[in-house]
Amino acid sequence: MKTTEEKIAIMQAYCDGEAIEYTQNNQDNWKEVINPSWNWGGSKYRVKPQPQYQPFDFTDALYLIGKIVKTKNNDFVSTITGAYLNTIVIGKFNIVYSTLLQEYLFLDDSICGKLK
Repeated sequence: MKTTEEKIAIMQAYCDGEAIEYTQNNQDNWKEVINPSWNWGGSKYRVKPQPQYQPFDFTDALYLIGKIVKTKNNDFVSTITGAYLNTIVIGKFNIVYSTLLQEYLFLDDSICGKLK
């Protein structure tokens, strides 16, 4: 059972534009709801969890080589040209895979990492 503060936080998140999910009858089958009724007695509500990403690794090399990436501040765009066990080659720079996740995006603004 959620506290009043937890319920308010979920409703505030909804007002702030975040996606809300609900489930009924204590099931773990969450579905997104567009206009929640806030029936706290018959349903559970939560803020839809954000996807979690982890860095690529060497096993992803074939997928990554040839992809165009850019820094998150858009001051550098280049192609991934190679991969080593612990680093990826972007242009003339070798960076660790975790830096690719933290500081780069693919050209279409998608995240340079894989879902956990």
